[in-house]
Amino acid sequence: MSLRFGLLGSLCQESMTGYELDKEFKESLGYIWYAGTSQIYSELDKMEQDGWLSSERVMQGEKTQSR
Repeated sequence: MSLRFGLLGSLCQESMTGYELDKEFKESLGYIWYAGTSQIYSELDKMEQDGWLSSERVMQGEKTQSR
């Protein structure tokens, strides 16, 4: 199974920021499947470019995060 499908499975449960998704992935699959933070963000970018998902900017205090 590709990282893309693992991330998509998590996103089917609920909308998440990249940080939340990284944390969720590592907590649920991290013991059997290593994916670095940069690899997860890179795959999310590719998935958006391929039309698999869309993101939005969410203001959180003084920081802006993609969701």
